[in-house]
Amino acid sequence: MRAARDGLTARLKQFEKPWDQAYANGRFATVACPPWMLGYIKEKAGDAGHGTWDVAAAPRPASWGGSFLTVPRAARHRAAAVALAAWLTAPEQQARLFERQASFPSTPASYAMPQLRGARNAYFGGAPVAEIFAAAAGRAPTLVTGPREQQIGTAFTDVGIPQVEQQGRAPEAAWAAVQQEIENAVDE
Repeated sequence: MRAARDGLTARLKQFEKPWDQAYANGRFATVACPPWMLGYIKEKAGDAGHGTWDVAAAPRPASWGGSFLTVPRAARHRAAAVALAAWLTAPEQQARLFERQASFPSTPASYAMPQLRGARNAYFGGAPVAEIFAAAAGRAPTLVTGPREQQIGTAFTDVGIPQVEQQGRAPEAAWAAVQQEIENAVDE
C-alpha cells in the first residue's frame, strides 16, 4: 500500500487490457511474476520489447500455487490418461518444453538437464532464467490452499488494491473492504 500511496505503481489491474498494453508502451518498469509469465510478457510486449525486459531474482520467492493434472475415476480411458499425464509431467518432456518455449519445469529433476543448465533467454536480455527460477523454486515456501483460496486472493487483487491505487481510498478502508469480501466468500 505504501508503494501505491507513494505513486510507485502503474495503477493498473492485472490481466486487463490497459495492463496488457502497458507491457508494450513502457507504462511500468517492473512486475513480480512467476516463470510462466515470461511468455505472457513476450506476447504482450511483442518484437519491440525484445531486449527491453530483463529477469532478476525476487528478494524472497513466493508461490500462488500451481496447476494439477487429474484423471477422473470414471474416465473411459483412465489408464491411457494416467499414462499421458505421467509422460507430460516427466522431467524429460518438461526440459524439452523449456528448450522450445521457455516454460519452466515443475519437476526439480529437470533443473540439471542440459536444456536448462546455463540456459539464457535472449528476449529478456540474455537473463539466466533457469538459474534464477531453479534457485527460487528451491527456496519457495510450501503453499497450503483451502477451498476458498481463489476468492480470498481475489479480494486482495480485485477489491483492496484497486481501492487504494485507483480510488485513492485509505489502506485501512481498503483492508476493511477486503475483510468484508473474505467474510462474504467464506460464509456458508
